[in-house]
Amino acid sequence: IRPGNRGGSNWPPSSYDPSSHYLYVCAADRIRHFIAHTDLTVPPLGERFRGGMFGSGELQPENIGIVAAMDMSTNRLVWRQEWKIDCYAGSVVTTGGLVFLGKKDGNFLVLDSRSGDLLWQYQTGNEVSGTATVFKEDGQEYIVVLAAGLRTDRSSQGDGLWLFSLSGTLD
Repeated sequence: IRPGNRGGSNWPPSSYDPSSHYLYVCAADRIRHFIAHTDLTVPPLGERFRGGMFGSGELQPENIGIVAAMDMSTNRLVWRQEWKIDCYAGSVVTTGGLVFLGKKDGNFLVLDSRSGDLLWQYQTGNEVSGTATVFKEDGQEYIVVLAAGLRTDRSSQGDGLWLFSLSGTLD
């Protein structure tokens, strides 16, 4: 099955820019197989029945994370990036042309919404698999994102709630 279970764009929220008509999608490209049970006896009422189970098997290629921009007025791909790690965080786009999203390796990214070029990244020390929130306080824009859980390399610096602004610098 391709994309397999937890593949495609079934969990992370996408973001839409009404001025460009671009939709920013975070997805995973993974192959899985489905093992059918030989006993297809219907279970008693109220019990779960799937007829089989998902698996990965020995031929499982590396998972690929994809972040892409689609032009919704033409239904065409504008740009696409592939990562060697699942893209499992939602994207947020701003009117200033920035796309914010996180990676399971702990990096929080800012991309150019028109080209997909990486403008900035920050290592949070933990998996960033949620969606950032952008808000304004006293005329200043801020971005807040949660980094929690275990990174893909199984290390962790502890959960963290990160707050960034669009002005200033970070050493």
